[in-house]
Amino acid sequence: MAGKSCRSCSLCLDKNIITMNILAKPVNFLNEVRSELSKVAWSTRKELMASTILVITVTAIMTIFIGIVDLGLSRFLSVVFK
Repeated sequence: MAGKSCRSCSLCLDKNIITMNILAKPVNFLNEVRSELSKVAWSTRKELMASTILVITVTAIMTIFIGIVDLGLSRFLSVVFK
């Protein structure tokens, strides 16, 4: 029976187990991802909009602050090293 799968020898059984394991891992992973995503507490649209506005506002304030500090330090250092 050369070249045929006999399903009874240990070599054929090992190959079948390895093949099933390789195929089962991605399916198992996707099932676990779906399970975990169902546990997530998703934000409401109102909460998401409030958080987005807060992040944009704080980013703008920090940008202005860092720009002013940078401008002040560059002018100060240009006077000192002139």
